Amino acid sequence: HVLPGFRQAAGVGEAAATTPVTRFPWNEPFASSSLNLLKACTKRSATVLLKDMTLVRGLLMQRLMQSVIVGTIFWQTNKDALKIPMLFLLTSLMSMSNMYVVDNTVTRRSIFYKHRDSGFYPTWIYVLAESLAEFPLQVLEVMIVSLICFFFVGFYRSTFVVFLFALLLISLAFTSVFKAIAANVRAASGAQGLAISFAAFSMCFSGYIITHDHIPGYFVWIYWLVPTPWILRVLTVNEFSSPGPDGRYDQLVPQPGSSPKRLGSVYLQSFAIQDEEYWVAAGFIYLAVLILVCQFLYALGLQHRRLDYERPVMVMARKSRGMKRGEAKLDPRMQAMFVSTSASQVTDRALQLLASVSPQPPSVTIALKQLSYTVEVAAP
Repeated sequence: HVLPGFRQAAGVGEAAATTPVTRFPWNEPFASSSLNLLKACTKRSATVLLKDMTLVRGLLMQRLMQSVIVGTIFWQTNKDALKIPMLFLLTSLMSMSNMYVVDNTVTRRSIFYKHRDSGFYPTWIYVLAESLAEFPLQVLEVMIVSLICFFFVGFYRSTFVVFLFALLLISLAFTSVFKAIAANVRAASGAQGLAISFAAFSMCFSGYIITHDHIPGYFVWIYWLVPTPWILRVLTVNEFSSPGPDGRYDQLVPQPGSSPKRLGSVYLQSFAIQDEEYWVAAGFIYLAVLILVCQFLYALGLQHRRLDYERPVMVMARKSRGMKRGEAKLDPRMQAMFVSTSASQVTDRALQLLASVSPQPPSVTIALKQLSYTVEVAAP
């Protein structure tokens, strides 16, 4: 709000280019380089995250318990067809478990508004720094889930790297989706409802509850739009396109009226899942694009929307009539006086004007809890 007034003050007079006002920091949008801002903002985001150890411990315990329960249910199963329901269950848990992001984002966005409107850092720095600070915790969560579920169930060992990377992208994708929702919805309850609806909607069109072949034609586009079908396709194709334990996925199964098929392909086709190996790479590309798009929408919402927040207003100490709140304009009489004076006097006048610009602090309410007092009674 004040920056246009500063520039106007610096531009008054014939020798405006020589005035020291043009060398002051307010002519630059931010006081430091992007790299320094990114380092400082990442450190701050990591500090905020680590201060909430209740959340960190809760997430790790949640992942541990979920993994042990799912892995125990499907412990070293010999029925390979059950691995597809297990992967669907794991995908659903990984998506729904990130719902806490909505509340955190809604809580933190008012703090971001104050920092951004005060010129602490650009929005993209905040979004990138937050992602970098949260990434190690997400990797740790995914490692816990992957190591337990993969070896408890008994997947083919050569597929572990893709399995691990796919679960990491699941976590990043749904985190990005939930952040984008929270940055653009006013109330936390509304954001929670929309996020839950998206996750449930994605599971319904995953291709497991209703297979791709049985989805009505006018709804089949949703199957290709939501992330869960892509995630499930990556995990299942990664497993069943491999030779499998003892090479049994490569065994040929006779088909009536057609050539024999691999057992792994038969499992996939029983759920109408495409069995070509290139779907793994296609799924990774889709998830990467989804993450980037949702992070962009998240940054866009933070940059242009102010939900349940009043911008800090910078005003002049003396306002003329008709001036709207938040404007910082030069007094017309003072401006006319500046034009008629010399360049050296312009500098002094401009500095005086800038000194008159001051922030209007917000109102503060102090609440006292557990207030008590004592009374001394004189002895009779």
